[in-house]
Amino acid sequence: MKIVVVDDDKGFARDMGELLRSEGHDSTIFHSVEEARKGLAGEERPFLMFLDHDFGPAEQGYELARWLRETHPFGMILPIIYLTGSESPERFLGQESATPFAHPTAFLTKNQLAKDDGLLSRLLKQYAADFERVRELVEIQATRQALQGLGAFDPEVIDAP
Repeated sequence: MKIVVVDDDKGFARDMGELLRSEGHDSTIFHSVEEARKGLAGEERPFLMFLDHDFGPAEQGYELARWLRETHPFGMILPIIYLTGSESPERFLGQESATPFAHPTAFLTKNQLAKDDGLLSRLLKQYAADFERVRELVEIQATRQALQGLGAFDPEVIDAP
């Protein structure tokens, strides 16, 4: 699964990209919400995102999460991990309560990531597996609904000439 890193700290984003590539992941880096919107517009493949919170006074990561949830084909089930040095868990949970369908999937601080060498690998495996499980359920449900819709049609007898 492709991994997207959106962080205005260019050094941190570069290091994340290098770490992800060293573990064999395809990664793309953006340094602003607007840059990420432009780069991801029209993207239809699923990806996992590490998203920063604070992009200055005009932008927050929540805006990008909301936009993705509303516009991406897998938007409601995309794994979006809020990776931040400035947002608090309490404010994150408060925001989640206010906008549950536009919110990132998880919250992680940059300090947590720095302290645990294996955390990144574990998170990537967990969220990629969770995404695939949810995607399979969504596809099964869509198939069931389509078949139920077909059941509403009465069979037609065609007279052959």
